[in-house]
Amino acid sequence: PFFTTKEKHKGTGLGLATVYGIVKQNDGCIYVNSVEGSGTRFDIYWPASDMSVVDRAGAESALYAVGRGEHILLVEDDDNIRRFIKDILENYGYKVTEAENGVKAIETLNKNNIKPDMLITDVVMPGLNGRQLADRLKEDVRLFHVLFISGYAFEYLNKEGVMDKNIDFLQKPFTIPSFLQKVREVLDREATVTSMD
Repeated sequence: PFFTTKEKHKGTGLGLATVYGIVKQNDGCIYVNSVEGSGTRFDIYWPASDMSVVDRAGAESALYAVGRGEHILLVEDDDNIRRFIKDILENYGYKVTEAENGVKAIETLNKNNIKPDMLITDVVMPGLNGRQLADRLKEDVRLFHVLFISGYAFEYLNKEGVMDKNIDFLQKPFTIPSFLQKVREVLDREATVTSMD
């Protein structure tokens, strides 16, 4: 089911493989109907559940690990996802510098003489991938606190040689509480532990 016309390491297109993977992992079905001149329709079906819905907003908010003014460099090539994550971080006490890819991130840091406390980066991006960017910033600005995010499963990225078991990784889609908890966990860890040597 996974097919793309894009070259390897040149981006992931519409992300339909990611959508398909999420739907199948949750025992759902996805149907596609495409009509020339009219467009394409995707119907996604999820299995019904007899569980009652409980509002856990209050309980979850207590678990949020808020920021203490730390400066985060956010690198994500999807504009909508980048804006969403930036809003979350800023709403919970972090300062954010954003960039759409690795090259722009390095340019922004150098131009503005910024030394962030942490890097949050997508893994698969055109040009420098997330791992290459993290390795570069480790050397350039001694940046050791890194959280990788991706729509791809960790096992796939590991098989492709992009990731390894010693990194902090969160697969998209993620919940706001789990994201904030992971950010806090990475920031609170000693820098020597998060080194990617």
